[in-house]
Amino acid sequence: MSQGKFFGRLSTIKLWTWESGRRGLWSAVYNQNHYRFSGFKGEVLNWWPDTGTVQIQGKDAQQFDRLITAAQGKCSQVQVRRKRRL
Repeated sequence: MSQGKFFGRLSTIKLWTWESGRRGLWSAVYNQNHYRFSGFKGEVLNWWPDTGTVQIQGKDAQQFDRLITAAQGKCSQVQVRRKRRL
């Protein structure tokens, strides 16, 4: 997903970064209308909610991309299980 699309909530993307095991800080980039995750090890995830664009870059971008993709699958499985219980 070095560059992909996601139309959803910021809380979902934050959960992906948490589940990926990478830690860092989130910030809103107001002059560019997007959110940025800056990992403590140099990873960067940018998300523009208006267009849905997700961009992964920075140090070890390919590894971070794989971790985020795995976290997406893990989080979607949890959501499916929760819906079944309702």
